[in-house]
Amino acid sequence: MALILADRVKETTTVTGTGTASLLGASTGFQSFSAGVGGSNTTYYCIADQGGANWEVGLGTYTAVGSTLSRTTVLASSNTGALVNFTAGTKDVFVTYPAEKGIWKDASGNAIGLGTPSAFVATNVTGLPLTTGVTGTLPVANGGTGVITSTGTGSTVLSESPTLSNPTYTGTLTGSTGIINIGSGQVYKDASGNVGIGYTTPANILHVAGSGNTQIRVSTSTNNYYFDMGRDSVDGLFQINGNQGLGYKWLNSGTERMRIDSSGNLLVGTTSATAAPNNGAQLIGGSIGALSVGHASGVATGNYFASFAYAGAVIGTITQNLTTGVLYNVSSDQRLKTNIQPAGSAIQSILDFPVDQFDWLSDGSHQDFGGIAQKILKVIPEMVSVPENPEEMMGVDWSKAVPRLIKTIQELNARLTKAGI
Repeated sequence: MALILADRVKETTTVTGTGTASLLGASTGFQSFSAGVGGSNTTYYCIADQGGANWEVGLGTYTAVGSTLSRTTVLASSNTGALVNFTAGTKDVFVTYPAEKGIWKDASGNAIGLGTPSAFVATNVTGLPLTTGVTGTLPVANGGTGVITSTGTGSTVLSESPTLSNPTYTGTLTGSTGIINIGSGQVYKDASGNVGIGYTTPANILHVAGSGNTQIRVSTSTNNYYFDMGRDSVDGLFQINGNQGLGYKWLNSGTERMRIDSSGNLLVGTTSATAAPNNGAQLIGGSIGALSVGHASGVATGNYFASFAYAGAVIGTITQNLTTGVLYNVSSDQRLKTNIQPAGSAIQSILDFPVDQFDWLSDGSHQDFGGIAQKILKVIPEMVSVPENPEEMMGVDWSKAVPRLIKTIQELNARLTKAGI
């Protein structure tokens, strides 16, 4: 439906009252509403008594079926601007251009009758001279040389380097090398595309800086599952938190490599904590901490469960022994040694070895046979671990006594053989 105006459109009607007018055909020398306006379109009309005083100007809709004209909106009439209650008789009906909708120039050439225009979006507008009535500088459209900047509410800012106060922006910012600085460095993008938050010289694609305990948070929309990265009051911080009882996974190329489950257990190469892992390693947290290492079925004997090194050289291992045991190994390869000679007598050190009974302070338990590190140190020093800090506890490696025990058995056996026993 469109608003249609056409020249020399005129018919007659015998409408009475204030209802829709039925049209009776074009007057001589004029075209019909059907030809000039067209069905379902609106037009400005005038209905007037032939030789009478009643008239009405308004906006109506022409309907082709039945050839009728509705009297939708009255713009002016002999009835003080309201619908006219026509009496019997023939009336003329024609298309008109109401004064209420007209635009014209006054004697000085000024356009009047515009009123307050409705809001609209103008595209490809040309031929609009912006000279009359313009004050100040209109730099682009009016040939000026300066730029007028206004930052008030609802203002349009024309500037190469505008300063905006609390702007609202919806759209897309474009430009390959443009610098964006919001809030004096609160958000900053340099010419290389690096973005700084709280920093105006970002060193990477995203650089976040701040004073005090600065942290970055990534979370769900309800903030009930998130991770933080940054600094707290004491240390650096990498915190994963949530209230949904979930674990946390680290993936590489789409394959899970490590996770911390909901109980705080660290799992590498496996996805569930168990006392006998099929593969991978587990560091079990909680009140009963444990380290579990698993080999998959078919792994060859001799493969490491643990390896210990110093200065890049292995000095001890724990390895798989067939499919039912483990070996605890320390470095003993001949290639690591020199000046190899048979050991001397070990009997006296074994006879002098202090074997004591005692009670443990931690739980009061009694031990019938054991040793005291400080006493053992005087007899077989290599068995005792002496820390650099004298306040720390000494320890005893009982495996260091095994070679002396073997040598003692050998010596005793030789004596018995010599005695014929």
